[in-house]
Amino acid sequence: MVDRFHVSSFATVIAQLRESALVVNMSRPGGPNPDSVVHAALKAAEFEFKELKLSPVLRSQWERLSARATDAPMAEIAILLREMNNNLMVELATAWFLMIPADKRSMYEQLSPVFGGDVHQVFPDARRDIAAAGRCYALDEWTACVLHLMRALEYALRWLASRVSLNPETIKGENQKNVIDQIEKQIRKMEDEPKSASKAAKLQFLSEAAAQFRWFKDAWRNDAAHAHVYYDEREGGSIFLHVSGFFRHVAAEAVKDELNG
Repeated sequence: MVDRFHVSSFATVIAQLRESALVVNMSRPGGPNPDSVVHAALKAAEFEFKELKLSPVLRSQWERLSARATDAPMAEIAILLREMNNNLMVELATAWFLMIPADKRSMYEQLSPVFGGDVHQVFPDARRDIAAAGRCYALDEWTACVLHLMRALEYALRWLASRVSLNPETIKGENQKNVIDQIEKQIRKMEDEPKSASKAAKLQFLSEAAAQFRWFKDAWRNDAAHAHVYYDEREGGSIFLHVSGFFRHVAAEAVKDELNG
C-alpha cells in the first residue's frame, strides 16, 4: 500500500520543531515565554503531523511533547525537542520516497476518470485497467501502461462485436484476429442492407473502428504480450494518447446512439 501525503507536511513539522528548539535555546529572563511559543509551534504543525504515516512510537512521542510543552522545565522541553527531531530524521531515512511530477499528479490521484466520464460510463468493465494504465503513466512504468491499455481495449472490442450482432460472451478468450475477422464479415453483410444516410454513417464508424482494432493488434498488442518488447516514455506516452482518443471517440458514439434510442 502506497502512503500519500504532501512533502510540505514533513517540511512544516521539521521547521516547527527546529524553531521551537531555537526559542528554547535562546530563551532569556524577561523575553518571550518559551512555553507558549513552543506550544503554538506544535499546534501549528499538528495537522501536518497527523497526515504523515509515522510509527506509533513517534506519535506517542509527539503527544508527550505537546502535553509537556506548557509546564515542563526548559531543560526537559529541550531534550524532548531534540529527541523528537532526531527520531523523525531516523524514520525518514528508513523510507524511500517517489515523487509524482505536478503534470502527472492527476493521472495518479484520479479524482476524475482518466479517459473522461463517457468512457467511464460506457465501459465499466474497463475501468480497472484504464485506472491502472493512468497510474503506470504517472510512475513512468511505460510497458505496464501499454499492457493495461491493451487489456482495456478488449472490452471495447466486445462492445464493437455487440454492435454488429455478435454475442460478446462467445468471443471471450477468442484470438483477436478471429474476432476482428468476424466483425468485418458482419460489416460486409450490413452493406447489403437498404441504403440511407444513417446506415452510411454507421458503416463508416464501424469500419473505421474495426480497422483501428486491427492496427492496435498488429502495432502494439501482439508485441506487448511478449517479454522481449519494452516501451519508453516517447512510445508509451504516444500509445496512451492514441488509445485514450479512440476510447473517447467510441464512447461518444455509444452515448449518441443511446440518446437517439
